Amino acid sequence: MVKKYLVITLSAICLLCGCSLNDPPKSWTEGVADESRLVEIPQYISANVPFPTISESEVALLGESGNAEDKKLYEYYMNNYNKFGHYDGLKVGYSGYEYFDIGNNCGFQVQHYGINQSASDKITEIYYFDGERYTLIDSTGDNYANHNVLCDGERLYYLISDGILRSIDKTGSQTDYRDIYNTEEFYCPHIIMNGTENGIELIGYSTVTGEKEEIGIVEIK
Repeated sequence: MVKKYLVITLSAICLLCGCSLNDPPKSWTEGVADESRLVEIPQYISANVPFPTISESEVALLGESGNAEDKKLYEYYMNNYNKFGHYDGLKVGYSGYEYFDIGNNCGFQVQHYGINQSASDKITEIYYFDGERYTLIDSTGDNYANHNVLCDGERLYYLISDGILRSIDKTGSQTDYRDIYNTEEFYCPHIIMNGTENGIELIGYSTVTGEKEEIGIVEIK
């Protein structure tokens, strides 16, 4: 396997961009799971659940059955319906959340949404808190973000399941580093991001070999 190393030397960047060798290294921070900062799940996400696995008529038949096991199933489905509004119990909820404080009572709120009883996330949304209100600045659509999110005090960095490392600021301005990893070889939730002096190191577990491997370093511009 030929690994993709995404390292660009600092001297080369300086020659191309005219930046200074004296630029201070980035100071990386991780988020805090603060439940008090949760933004309500949008209706368009909470309504996006899989097609029901059992119908109302099938549940009714279980309730009319004299079989003890059928009765247990009936109670299970009815409990799900009373709790979630779905017989199969499938409901969108929070699969993770983090708040990144960037000072002056401002910060980024990251919210991962998934369907209960499902192994993978459904979607990830990023909000900016300006001290008074939360504003949605990014939504990953049909993809989701790795829970290992980093912040440098000004911008947020998160790996997306389609092979992109995204950087975003409080205005929603984005920079996408594309094809950062092979989506067929590495499963996004199993990739670790580590902040370095001027970039982000990616380490993942290969779905091919099952071994922990260095994917490379993304030089942050």
